[in-house]
Amino acid sequence: ANAGETFSRHTITNVQRGTGTLGGRVAPCAFLDLTTHLRRRVNDSDYDDQRETASTGTTARSAFMDGQRITTNEAMARVMLKPFRWLRPSFRYQLRGDDFATRAENEPVVKTGMLSHIYTADLFFQLIRDLSATASYSRQASTVTTPARLFQTAYTPAFHADVNTTLLVLDYTPSARWVMNSSFQYSWAENFN
Repeated sequence: ANAGETFSRHTITNVQRGTGTLGGRVAPCAFLDLTTHLRRRVNDSDYDDQRETASTGTTARSAFMDGQRITTNEAMARVMLKPFRWLRPSFRYQLRGDDFATRAENEPVVKTGMLSHIYTADLFFQLIRDLSATASYSRQASTVTTPARLFQTAYTPAFHADVNTTLLVLDYTPSARWVMNSSFQYSWAENFN
């Protein structure tokens, strides 16, 4: 490579996205609410080179992606208690799998994945009519795998990305025209290894 090297490419990208959800909600009694769903998301990006020139002074071309398909499957279940009008604690569990299939130019498809178990506890309360608050704690226990886990010479194990998140939200609605809200979120992880 040198300073006078030039390269050009004209690419059209076709992106197709879709989400399908099937779920339900049951309230077997006045103080209990059960919600569940199954969801599938697909995000497919296909890059089609229309025109491409070789670099000046060399036949090398820059690396380029031909496409990527991200498929997410999720199952969720939530239990909400309603002991009082102003207090609503809930617990939610999500099982989520993300699969990535990436195609680099003139290379085979590389598949990676992430499996997550997400546990979330929420506490919603509204002591006065115009002011409500939500406190939430969530733990996402995730495992990321790549093809490098199969290499005999450079075995790279799965990565465990356990992340904890705390969220606090305040909403104040003094009138129908004015809404004030604030939120604070803090995440931490002990995943150096």
